[in-house]
Amino acid sequence: MFAVAMLAVSGAILYGGRHDAAQYSIEWSNNTLNVVSQDIAHDIELCDLALQAVVDGMDRADVRAAPESLRRTVLFDRATMLPYLKAIFVTDAGGRVLLDSRTPRPLAASVKNADFFAVQRDHAAWGLYVSPPHASQLLDAEPVLYLSRRITGPDGAFVGVVVGAIDVRYLQGLLSGVNLGAHGSAALVHTDGAFVVRVPGGENMIGRSLHGTRTFKRLMDANHGTFREQASVDGTVRVYTFKHISGLPLIVDVRDEANVKEAL
Repeated sequence: MFAVAMLAVSGAILYGGRHDAAQYSIEWSNNTLNVVSQDIAHDIELCDLALQAVVDGMDRADVRAAPESLRRTVLFDRATMLPYLKAIFVTDAGGRVLLDSRTPRPLAASVKNADFFAVQRDHAAWGLYVSPPHASQLLDAEPVLYLSRRITGPDGAFVGVVVGAIDVRYLQGLLSGVNLGAHGSAALVHTDGAFVVRVPGGENMIGRSLHGTRTFKRLMDANHGTFREQASVDGTVRVYTFKHISGLPLIVDVRDEANVKEAL
């Protein structure tokens, strides 16, 4: 009876220790998500301010009439302070690129079929649009997230868009800086189902779709939470702790192979 009692006590202690460790793991993941999501939200907000400065400038007759060098300084000054913002483009109502923050001679390119253009053309009140990851047609196929805002004329008509391109590799660097442990991973996922980045993981993961998987469904079921699921990428059962970034179509999640069933 004494031996059985000792076994019971030992079992209770071990169970309690596992439960405490699981709770600690989830709390650590939540803290990590809060920091990462705040960083990403802040960086996108700064990019959006740069886009809004261009929209405001394009609405000013004196800016439109200014010499080319002065006009570019007024329009793109904010962009030069954001190294992860690869470029800002301005288009006309037909999608033709008129201005490029990198050069006074923009590419002879059209984006009339791009999602970031069509959304602004067709929805006057959309506001900031954040695209899924793209292999950019304007930046030699570099992986980017496009941000766009509508440019509206004095009569309310659509006259074009301003588009910013965020370097996806920069976002990957943010996640790579998180201590994930030997078996952990992290991801930034667009709400259309596409991986923006996954760490560890190479560029072949950018744009890979999770849409239709059980994991993605659970990521979309709530604004934040923790669940166990078999990963669609490698079949490993993992614990996912996730958070939707407020106001943006982006989800950050941290994944761990540790068994935290008792804490869920």
